[in-house]
Amino acid sequence: MNIKLYGCIACFLMVFHLGAQEVQIKAKQDQTMLRVEVSGGLSMNSVRQNLSNLIHSRYIGKEGYFVNASVAYRFEDPLIITAGISLLQKDFEFKRSGPYEGVFTDYNTTYLNFPIMLGAYLINPYKEKGWKLSVAAGGYLGHWLDLKRKGRYQSFAGLEFDDVVKEEVFPWATVEERYDFDTNENQLNRFDYGVQGEVKVIYDFSKYLGCSLGYTYKHGLSNIYKTNINDHPIYNRTSVISIGMSYKL
Repeated sequence: MNIKLYGCIACFLMVFHLGAQEVQIKAKQDQTMLRVEVSGGLSMNSVRQNLSNLIHSRYIGKEGYFVNASVAYRFEDPLIITAGISLLQKDFEFKRSGPYEGVFTDYNTTYLNFPIMLGAYLINPYKEKGWKLSVAAGGYLGHWLDLKRKGRYQSFAGLEFDDVVKEEVFPWATVEERYDFDTNENQLNRFDYGVQGEVKVIYDFSKYLGCSLGYTYKHGLSNIYKTNINDHPIYNRTSVISIGMSYKL
């Protein structure tokens, strides 16, 4: 009798297993594998350089815009591969203090980045509706499109009498220009590359439509100059907060 019982249990488990496999295969066939997303938001850039040779000097991070179009392909649940194209600002300011108080240069930049990352859905990866959490990491290549500079400096062309300090001083001059990359007199490096990571909270309204809130960190590995300034390279570090809308195919 025990043999019959064990046989029945074994048959039941086999049928259950085969049924579960069939359900899983059908669910996978019904799942959308491609997600196309358009997003935009705020970029917050900072610059890293060893300033030990420049006293009374510092870099200040600035905010800018970020727009992105990307495609995420779910090639093996819950794994995804994403690729996209981003237009963003990596702005910063160089400022001096102490005896050089008042001297500054604003760098308003525009970059084109092409990120590619490997990631996974960590929450509800098999559900077509509801909340999801995705994480991804990879790298990016890019191109420095545009630079506008605005600065304030002391002109050494001649002295002027200052009514406040009651003595002759070098006058202040304000300079504003769009940088000419064709002549590239400062030898700026237009080739941009680095590594990046991304965390994204996704809410899918239906099988096809969804929205997201994401955070991306870009760790620049390319010196913004073709040659090191006093053997001290300068790197961008950029954080991005974005909101997006997606359509699944």
